[in-house]
Amino acid sequence: MNPDLEVSPSEVTKLNLTCKYHKLFFFPDGISLSFPKIIETGSPFKIIANWLINHTSL
Repeated sequence: MNPDLEVSPSEVTKLNLTCKYHKLFFFPDGISLSFPKIIETGSPFKIIANWLINHTSL
């Protein structure tokens, strides 16, 4: 969507939703969580949450 609120045509993309050294868990209703296998005290880390609404919308 541009600043004039015009919607651009969609583009086919391929998502890479994995991170090195992360473990991925799938939950009901299309929810997935990815977080590090090991978390060290005092070190920053990422948690990735996704929700697959339907087969074409994440």
